[in-house]
Amino acid sequence: MTQINELKWCAANVPAMRDGLADVIAGFYRSLSTTHPGDPSNHWWRNYARMVAKSTTLWWVSEEMTSVAEAASGTLPEWQPITAMPDPVGVVAYATGACGGVNLITWCVLDTGWMWVYPWSVSRDDITFVAPFSVYAPTGARGEWGDDPQAHESMAKCLSMLGSTWLIAQQVTLADSKTRVLTPMDHKGRERLDRRAPVTIVELRRQLGDAHEAKGGTRNYTHRWLVGGHWRQQACGPNRSQRRPKFIAPYVKGPAGAPLVQKDRVHVWRR
Repeated sequence: MTQINELKWCAANVPAMRDGLADVIAGFYRSLSTTHPGDPSNHWWRNYARMVAKSTTLWWVSEEMTSVAEAASGTLPEWQPITAMPDPVGVVAYATGACGGVNLITWCVLDTGWMWVYPWSVSRDDITFVAPFSVYAPTGARGEWGDDPQAHESMAKCLSMLGSTWLIAQQVTLADSKTRVLTPMDHKGRERLDRRAPVTIVELRRQLGDAHEAKGGTRNYTHRWLVGGHWRQQACGPNRSQRRPKFIAPYVKGPAGAPLVQKDRVHVWRR
């Protein structure tokens, strides 16, 4: 059995992380089947373990890209998972922790149309299984969130982080996503040639903090100003009936050489 928390946290080991998670989920299913043999959710856990083990959509998100995706997730507008997800089943591993320490998320779309999302926090000392939740994939309608307000907020952040990652990673002007066949390593640093597998590495194409010049349009401006990163809804799908958010990177707008005017901005967060 693969011990996921003994692995070196790197892109080459994402396939081994997937295998380790499948082992953990399968173990949970076996335990649940023993203690609650009549629980109707048992078969879902069993099927999910099998689907994770067979998943070939494996993403590794670099440290910079993790920071960008997490920052953008806080303002992610209404979105539809079915238009954003790269595949019905997959695993995304973050180079650094996000959303309160979550560094691994798995997802799976069932035949019913519901998507199960499983956030994990993996460290050298422990594997923390954050409670799973479900959303209706075509619309993003919330499903099993539970009654705990704090858990509700945590799950909402994880879902926004996953959506932000999917959407930005598929924008060729912002992200550089390349699929490579990598060789994983065991806990002693030895290469496992028999476990080579393709992994999609998602990196930031350019430094978003380095503002660039943009045309000021037909008006004659006397200064330049910073346009913050934000989302814009784009029509897509059949008859353009669906919406897919597009992230607009921060940039400086105005005529070249004009003075840069920076104004104070107050953000109001309403729940």
